[in-house]
Amino acid sequence: MRLHHFLYLLIFSYMSFGQDFQKAYQLQEGGKTNQAIKELKLLIDQQPNNKKALSLAGEIYSKQENWEEASNYYKKLVELEPKNADYNFKYGGSLGLYAKSVNKFKAVFLVEDVKKYLNLAAELDSEHVEVRWALIQLYLELPSIIGGSVEKAKQYAKELEKVSPVDGALTNGIIAEEEKDFSTAENYYKNAIAIGNSKLTYQKLVELYLKTDQLQKAKEIAQKAYKETSEKDFLKQVRHLN
Repeated sequence: MRLHHFLYLLIFSYMSFGQDFQKAYQLQEGGKTNQAIKELKLLIDQQPNNKKALSLAGEIYSKQENWEEASNYYKKLVELEPKNADYNFKYGGSLGLYAKSVNKFKAVFLVEDVKKYLNLAAELDSEHVEVRWALIQLYLELPSIIGGSVEKAKQYAKELEKVSPVDGALTNGIIAEEEKDFSTAENYYKNAIAIGNSKLTYQKLVELYLKTDQLQKAKEIAQKAYKETSEKDFLKQVRHLN
């Protein structure tokens, strides 16, 4: 009887945790994020290693751009699964965005952890596109004195070329812009359009033409982009450039 009673309690406990998570998930899907967080915190208090609950809490705080809280939950996930590339990416990424929201002195102390976890995510998953985008942006934005490096950005852009040619072309274009090599950037963005034909590929080329005061070219690409993608943002740009 005691064993039967123990198993009953155990099964009921797991059913309860599942129901609690589902309730939190449905609340956040319905836009009731504050209530969802309350449910998740109660669940995590009872079951600190519940990865689904930790992940959803991190996701909700990320959508709210509360990067400090998001990073706290992603850190717990990394502690539970140190070799999970996605957890390392989310932790490093949320830390990086948190660093942007604090004063420069505090941000400097966060940078090393940002690089550590993003680089680890890249090592753990050779095909992780998002972390390579994050690393490229990080190395381009950081001052060289605290680890910024165009060469490292180029290294990750090369890795992206192998995994996703369109992302490789886009990031190489961004790097060329950073180096003020606008002709090379233009060629990369045109190549990205030829491969991906997406809103982002067209938008990067339009932005480049606007940045370099080539308004007629910007208008022509925006017109083509609207024709190809039916995205209304491009139609607005065309009208603005008339």
